[in-house]
Amino acid sequence: MIVYFDSSGFIKYFGKEKGSEEIIEIVEKSKKHDNLLMSSTLMISEIIGGMDKWYRQKLITKKQFEQLIKVFLDTLIELINKGSMKFILLDNSQAINNMGILLKHHFGGCDLIHLNAALISDCDLFVASDKQLCNGAKDLKLKVLNPEE
Repeated sequence: MIVYFDSSGFIKYFGKEKGSEEIIEIVEKSKKHDNLLMSSTLMISEIIGGMDKWYRQKLITKKQFEQLIKVFLDTLIELINKGSMKFILLDNSQAINNMGILLKHHFGGCDLIHLNAALISDCDLFVASDKQLCNGAKDLKLKVLNPEE
């Protein structure tokens, strides 16, 4: 099964919050080649930025932040080396597709990049924990998993 991850879904693999168990199961299955994980290259900087925000808000210590970054990057390297995760880089024309969905559901431009990348990936499942983004994905006829619901 091809599973496309938005950053809001994949970051749950590294925390203990609502929906984390389901995400861990999907990622672990990919390590056994039961799933192929896909995302936009944008996910990497979004997740590191999210972890940095946790640190700046003093939700985690500097040591925890550094450990999280290491675990995140090590996990990506492992998944990539096993062929369990691939990243999509959109060209200019692909990046601006489906602008109407963005305006209808009022999510950010980066989310539109994820939706367009998901469509290109021909995914069986789109994973995100952003309700507006999930609604946009449904409008584009993607099967959606919001681990928070």
